[in-house]
Amino acid sequence: MGADHVMLGSDYPFPLGEQEIGKLVANSPDLDETDRTRILAGNAMRFFGLTG
Repeated sequence: MGADHVMLGSDYPFPLGEQEIGKLVANSPDLDETDRTRILAGNAMRFFGLTG
């Protein structure tokens, strides 16, 4: 699969008590900065055709 195929979503503003997945991704020692950026923003921007 790879980091270029992963996006995050939320049910904001209705927290359900789950861990903050964005913080888990941002602090993961298993991901480099490029993969973090893809997962946290880049993939969704590409999918929805947004530019930043």
